[in-house]
Amino acid sequence: MQGYRVFAYEDLSCTPSRLGSKLESRQFTDANEKIGPIKVAAESPLTFAILYGEARIAQNRECGFTASFTPHEGESYTVNFAVSNGALACGIGITDGAGHDVPFESPVSSCAETFAGKVRNGGAGLLNWKVKVISKP
Repeated sequence: MQGYRVFAYEDLSCTPSRLGSKLESRQFTDANEKIGPIKVAAESPLTFAILYGEARIAQNRECGFTASFTPHEGESYTVNFAVSNGALACGIGITDGAGHDVPFESPVSSCAETFAGKVRNGGAGLLNWKVKVISKP
């Protein structure tokens, strides 16, 4: 099972958004999934985190990335979130409506907490399960 969750924060210190934290959530997705559009306030910094999770045999993996930028009035943006190395790493790129890269800031640790708690931005948290196979005659 794979899925994404998108969270909003007040700032890069990970202060929860006073408007609510979850912007979007989607389960049973492909690794390349379009989420949104999401309407946000213009001319005000937008800090968000994307958390991607994969369930595997005896292991769950989550990778999170947090970014902040200021959207401008009348402009649309695309956030490209990419997962690599079996969800052990992830990152984003932001482009404007003309396809130009948009600069953004990121904290050292992602605001979105994984199974392992806070991890470095673009890093993963792992939950390993112990499996005991029992055969019966």
